[in-house]
Amino acid sequence: MPRKKAKSGQKSPKQPAIYRQKRKDGRDTVFTVIDGQRIHLGVYGTSEAEKEYRRVVAEWNTGIIAPKQANAGITVAELVLRFLNERQKKVSHNQWKHGRRIGVVLVSLYGDTDAAKFDINCLWVVRNEFIQKGYVRQKINWRVQIIRFVFTDLPV
Repeated sequence: MPRKKAKSGQKSPKQPAIYRQKRKDGRDTVFTVIDGQRIHLGVYGTSEAEKEYRRVVAEWNTGIIAPKQANAGITVAELVLRFLNERQKKVSHNQWKHGRRIGVVLVSLYGDTDAAKFDINCLWVVRNEFIQKGYVRQKINWRVQIIRFVFTDLPV
């Protein structure tokens, strides 16, 4: 069936791409990326995932949804705690201890700050704290990547 053209003066609705993620446990999940943030939709092939995708796209097209505000109302300390609890089930104890060390620095500087207000300037301050502690560049970059993961990929 041919696509209907938008009437003059109307914009055609935007449709972000859908991605399928194959997981080791056999479940395939579906997600989309809106404004640089990954939004999980559910299990691949289910009607719930399709409904969630349509809802997210509709909200995004109307301007109701602002994906960057997804962590609003959660403090940095709560977000770090969620991250550590989730990672503890998935990684070795040694890797988890490294994540905990990153969390200690992050919480000591910005623990009571709203997670939605944690921006690039805050990340820069945390990075400089790692420099002051004498870490080498490779470790600093790795720790900054972990912090970015906490704020972008952790489902709320």
